[in-house]
Amino acid sequence: MVYTYKSIKKADAETKRLFSKIYKYFMTDYDYIKTNAFFDTHPLDYLNDLIKESDLFYKVFKGDVFLGCIYVNNLNIHSCEFNAFANRKLGADTYKAGACLVKHLFSTYNIEKVKAIIDKDNRPARFSLIKAGFKYECALKKETKRNGELIDRCVYSIFRGE
Repeated sequence: MVYTYKSIKKADAETKRLFSKIYKYFMTDYDYIKTNAFFDTHPLDYLNDLIKESDLFYKVFKGDVFLGCIYVNNLNIHSCEFNAFANRKLGADTYKAGACLVKHLFSTYNIEKVKAIIDKDNRPARFSLIKAGFKYECALKKETKRNGELIDRCVYSIFRGE
């Protein structure tokens, strides 16, 4: 099955629904979201800001099925940061699509490295990244706050030619 990518500049209803479900899973309530450093505003406003501020932002489809979104930040001379959010039931497919996008990044841009930073306990993302060829690089101790606790994050990366 072929994955297709649709570049978007503003969140549509489908993207908003998925983003809201995902953040309801991670964030217990709106008061927490308001106090989290990442969210100064409502999560859907944050989503639109994320789309505007990302270097590349794609909706990903497998056939007609919307899998999730993949976006790239900090695209510079030698590297970029890869991120995704997906329907939990279809998440593995989103990262497979991400692997295709990583190949595209290497062939289109003169970068040497693509990295992903994930929560230490995010097993589905870790598994998907490893399956896509990413390798564990390092841990960022107490990097972010989740539900009032500082948590570790992990950096995974893939280099050109791997």
